[in-house]
Amino acid sequence: MLGIPNSGKSTLVNRLLSWPVCSVSSKVHTTQTCSRASLTVGDTQLVLEDTPGLVTEAERRRHRLDPSLPSEPAAALRRAGLVCVLHDVSDPRNRAGLSPKVQRLLFADPRRPAVLVLTKVDTLARKRRLLELTSQLTEGCVDGVQLERRAQGPAPRWMDAEQLLGRAAPPEPEPEPHRLEQFAAEGVQFTAGFLDRSGPPPPLAADAVRASLLEHLRDEVPYGLVCQVTQWECGLADALAVEVRVQCAKVRHSRLVLRRIRAIARDAEQRMRDAFRTELTLRLRVYPTPPGWGRGRD
Repeated sequence: MLGIPNSGKSTLVNRLLSWPVCSVSSKVHTTQTCSRASLTVGDTQLVLEDTPGLVTEAERRRHRLDPSLPSEPAAALRRAGLVCVLHDVSDPRNRAGLSPKVQRLLFADPRRPAVLVLTKVDTLARKRRLLELTSQLTEGCVDGVQLERRAQGPAPRWMDAEQLLGRAAPPEPEPEPHRLEQFAAEGVQFTAGFLDRSGPPPPLAADAVRASLLEHLRDEVPYGLVCQVTQWECGLADALAVEVRVQCAKVRHSRLVLRRIRAIARDAEQRMRDAFRTELTLRLRVYPTPPGWGRGRD
């Protein structure tokens, strides 16, 4: 999944899996690292990879994001068998053209198969506008075939499956089926329908807390917080006991977190329950970075 920040990449992965395996919030830069989830339907297995929004180095420094974040989408692109380019049509200033950051990545590997995915289409009053935008964004060419343009007359009908497959490139040889241990070796962080309680905590645990911090704290405060899982084990009645350390860059920020700690903890705990589909208890421990301020506060 490739796109600029807040274009709906994580939401799309969650909808395709029918499972909230990617943390989402109303703020940009919720996704900080690439995360992969596998889906098995019958004898078909897919690995969907969510990527951080494309940012420049200046944007990374302004939002205090991880230094590796700008390079992660490019690395994911090299691994992908198919690239979904997400384009937000709710922004009237940028809906008529792909972001230059997206174009640069696509031009770096022009032979990589890619599909255009228009997101937030419910914001458009005229749905026919989607056909116009598709023609603009693809320059009227799909799979190397120039689309017919009609100045007047009825709206063009959608192609059926056989016509679409007839225009598509020959299919590549089918890959060998994956197993859970192969997914783990390849860095797949979560498999829909499977949670290894005995293994290390999946990154989604810390991501859920970070998304809750983004949702409940104002301005740039949550971008300077670091979340780390410090406890992950089975407790009473087979419920997971999870503890997450929240490291704050400033004492002032830690006080802001503590004022909203109950709401943040409730929200993060529910996100984990939805993602892991199991009962769990969550404890947050807030630490300020400056030494001498005191021990962790629950």
